[in-house]
Amino acid sequence: MLKTDLPAASRVLVGGSDKAVRIMASIKLMLVSIVSIAVFLGLAIVGRGGPAEFFSHAPLIALTVITLVLTVAASFTAGNLDPGQREDRSNRWRLSRSRSSGC
Repeated sequence: MLKTDLPAASRVLVGGSDKAVRIMASIKLMLVSIVSIAVFLGLAIVGRGGPAEFFSHAPLIALTVITLVLTVAASFTAGNLDPGQREDRSNRWRLSRSRSSGC
């Protein structure tokens, strides 16, 4: 999110610099990631029969640790799935052609 995308009051609150805006966006993304991972792990733990049952299996402990480590590591990367380009809609005919041929 760029500084210009924010209302004037928000730019003032975050210091007005692009770096501050990026840091705030990163913090928000990290918080959302942590909350969503906690919800999914919580559901898995409840579904397995509670924390004692869930963490009594080594593969589930490893899966939990790896998930948490990768979630934290992802917040420090500059990766983005958005190529920053608008889609060329003139090539959509290829989708229907692929579907009709069964590929």
